[in-house]
Amino acid sequence: MKKAFNTVLNFGVGDWQSSHDNRRIKAANLLNLVIIFFLLVGFSNFFILGSEYAFGPVLLFLSLSILSLYFSKLRKNQLAFSLFTINANLSIFFINEYYPIEVGAYLYYFPILVSVVLLVNPSFKDKFSVLHFSICVLFIVANFVVDVPSWRVKNLSPQTAHILWLYDLIISLSITGLIGFMLTRLIL
Repeated sequence: MKKAFNTVLNFGVGDWQSSHDNRRIKAANLLNLVIIFFLLVGFSNFFILGSEYAFGPVLLFLSLSILSLYFSKLRKNQLAFSLFTINANLSIFFINEYYPIEVGAYLYYFPILVSVVLLVNPSFKDKFSVLHFSICVLFIVANFVVDVPSWRVKNLSPQTAHILWLYDLIISLSITGLIGFMLTRLIL
């Protein structure tokens, strides 16, 4: 299992690239794996929501993470990194539109902000750092401005909303801690 994990983690990494580029590629691969893992964990929401669970969008986000890893394996790293950035932000945007604010889906911005801080090059001369950061800011602002009632889950009781809030709190803190720990290890 560890060998498979390290193989996927090193998709797209090469000696011809700078250490920062290799770190960014590994970090994006790691974050895609984290997204895949937690999307799979998120399927447990089906037991809370039943038929209201959004299988289609979750399968789309899962597929985009796998596609990003595939692009990385093909060494199309810029495409893989851009797809990761869009997918992560689009999935958080959808979650925030799908659930009412009482569920706490906004908590998923903490892991994305941790990834922005740890993933991008601190130099704003790096166009991909600026792109990643700009996409994150754009989606955060869009969540405050855009409201798509047709996406919103229907008939959510206050008890279910509270259970989902606790669930989102635990998962977002777990993701933030895991990303912070693993990316810090990767950086060092």
